[in-house]
Amino acid sequence: MIRHLALGFIVALVCATGLHAAEWAPGMESVLRQAPSTEPFSVIVKLYNPRDIRLLDEELHARRASLAERHRLVIEALQANAAETQGPVLDRLDALRQEGLVEGYTAYW
Repeated sequence: MIRHLALGFIVALVCATGLHAAEWAPGMESVLRQAPSTEPFSVIVKLYNPRDIRLLDEELHARRASLAERHRLVIEALQANAAETQGPVLDRLDALRQEGLVEGYTAYW
């Protein structure tokens, strides 16, 4: 039962985030089928919606930005992208945690 919920959640997550392509780790379905249905398990979900770093790079070169400024601006762009793309996923994880279907999660940018 939990395995079916997990697979359904991952598929729903992909659809809800508007991802155009999703990849399963090799052997993921096999591992879920073999796991006890009542055992919790961990998954890593990677969202891909990268900022156009090339455009940012060109802008920074044109401005002759220092290495420190370039570093700061790239990190800020990546963090903003994570905040933008992860919002719906984190909201759904919070709801599932309140329902007792998710024990916890850690979001990374």
